[in-house]
Amino acid sequence: RPLFFAGILARVGSYHIRPGLLDSCIRANRDRNVNGESFFFYEALRAEDNRRGDTLKATFYSQPALLPHRNRTIWRPKATIVNEDDLGVKRTGSWRQLNFPGFKPNFYMAADTGYSSISYTFDVPYSAWYDIFVYNIPNYINTTRAPYTVFAADDSSTILVDQTDAKSTGWYKLRSAYLTQGSHTIIRLDNKDIGEGRNVVADATMIMINRKLSSDLVISSVDKKNSLIK
Repeated sequence: RPLFFAGILARVGSYHIRPGLLDSCIRANRDRNVNGESFFFYEALRAEDNRRGDTLKATFYSQPALLPHRNRTIWRPKATIVNEDDLGVKRTGSWRQLNFPGFKPNFYMAADTGYSSISYTFDVPYSAWYDIFVYNIPNYINTTRAPYTVFAADDSSTILVDQTDAKSTGWYKLRSAYLTQGSHTIIRLDNKDIGEGRNVVADATMIMINRKLSSDLVISSVDKKNSLIK
């Protein structure tokens, strides 16, 4: 039974399982000590504005599941995201918020006139190697060389990002860097040398632990703060 997971027909053709039947199926599994399900097809969970998925998240799946062979440890903690209008962000110069969809929900833009900068401060949860990302919204009026400066534990570097390239839409990785635990300014973006008549766009940023470079990092599910082993 610990290795067995029941298959539930959730969607096929125009058929979608009724929420009441879905509830009964899972309760039947739990009554027989079956502690997981495989949904076929999983798109049923997203249908009708996530009706079934949201219900499961609020009931049977309210707690995150951990893989049993990892001894109740979290392999990679959830990424940390700082939005462009969060408290950990400092803006200087002339930024204007545009009423167009960004990551959550809009983004800022600065022209090439006058100096403008935006800095992102993170509460780094653990001293480890991280992959550092920015959310990119390409547009032909943007700069082809947005200067993102990344401040690591021992160095800093500037990466130029083409904000016109549709291939870089969404989360764009700047680099990997070793960061120390605590509150630090990790990313700064400005409008220096972005090109005449061009704009630079600032949206959300993210850091995510790089498990390959930080393979000795172990975080317990029981106490994430006090179970760091190096």
